Amino acid sequence: MEVDEREEEVDTGIQDAVDCFRDRGRICGPDCVAWVTYPSQDKGRLSSTQRHCLELSSLERSARHTTIIAATLADMYKKSRTAVADQQRKDSMGDTPKGGPFSDPFPVAPKMKL
Repeated sequence: MEVDEREEEVDTGIQDAVDCFRDRGRICGPDCVAWVTYPSQDKGRLSSTQRHCLELSSLERSARHTTIIAATLADMYKKSRTAVADQQRKDSMGDTPKGGPFSDPFPVAPKMKL
């Protein structure tokens, strides 16, 4: 059996390397333009190796902010739908009747004839 020399050259010894998210044939490293020597200390969902990639860090940060904006808009939409439903309910009930025992908090007693 002959040993293929290329198999020995392939092992680079890098165990925790990350493939470039744009090109799987590359390993994310200092030879890339987007590599940051001092990664952000932001504790997002990226691993310590992934935080070195400026593009990946920016995309992850943008995704987090987009999620926050979407959640805020969902709350606003829910409140507006509730307000519209309340207004429709109020309009369908019509006017409340005037008079009745609780309509005037200080009723004037009828004048008595002597």
